[in-house]
Amino acid sequence: MPMELQFDADQQEIELFLSETNDHIQLLDQHIILLETHPHDEELLQRIFRSAHTIKGGVGMIGHQRMAELSHDMENVLDALCSHTVQATQRTIDALLEALDALRVLNNEVVTRVPADLPLDDLSQALAACLKPAVVRSTDTKWPDTESDWPYDPVLDAL
Repeated sequence: MPMELQFDADQQEIELFLSETNDHIQLLDQHIILLETHPHDEELLQRIFRSAHTIKGGVGMIGHQRMAELSHDMENVLDALCSHTVQATQRTIDALLEALDALRVLNNEVVTRVPADLPLDDLSQALAACLKPAVVRSTDTKWPDTESDWPYDPVLDAL
């Protein structure tokens, strides 16, 4: 029989946490889906970030470590999207939706007090991979066929 999860909150605080977190999970679901068709919408990105940030703060207060780590990983990706360090690609949106599904499962742990069999390492790695800008290869670049076709560089030629 699995060990019952314990949290750093009384029942009233847990109920408040669940109410708020359920609202933010629903908002995240709607807004991340919208991100697919509106990847450059600054206001939408900010709303998504705020919801993830609120969830992270709440789980930190009740002491749900795995949920805090996952929401932190999501927040890192969302921060990079908001600061334009990375773009909202399909890979990024898919990783955020997968993380959202995992957040639902972890949120249910607060209700049941039973740990879910949910490995998070691959998901954390997928979110971390979203922080690396995609390498864009240009098919327009024509490399010189021979050394004599390279542009003249007096510094390199002096060597």
